[in-house]
Amino acid sequence: MQDPAGLTEATLDFQRAYIRSAIAEAGGNMTEAARRLGLHRTNFYRKMHQLEMIEARENDEETSTGSD
Repeated sequence: MQDPAGLTEATLDFQRAYIRSAIAEAGGNMTEAARRLGLHRTNFYRKMHQLEMIEARENDEETSTGSD
């Protein structure tokens, strides 16, 4: 019997590929990719962070107001 962690990793790989596909189909527009996946943009970035597709700092920059 195969290691259960293999299923977990396969599921995570599928989610990463699915998100990458949505981003490509949206021409790199993250808001549009989130919409296509039925997610709010904030939750989309949160999911990408959970999947280690982006660094936390990149997410912070996306949600900042630009005031320093």
